[in-house]
Amino acid sequence: MVKKRVRNGSIVLLHELEQTLRILPLLIKELKEEGYSFKVL
Repeated sequence: MVKKRVRNGSIVLLHELEQTLRILPLLIKELKEEGYSFKVL
């Protein structure tokens, strides 16, 4: 669901839930492959 809503300039807030921690490496990999970058706020 997150990936469908990400747009250029999006800020994604994630909570430290078991489900989030499981999917996070895959989400980051796929978004990087699409050209997105990540910053800590």
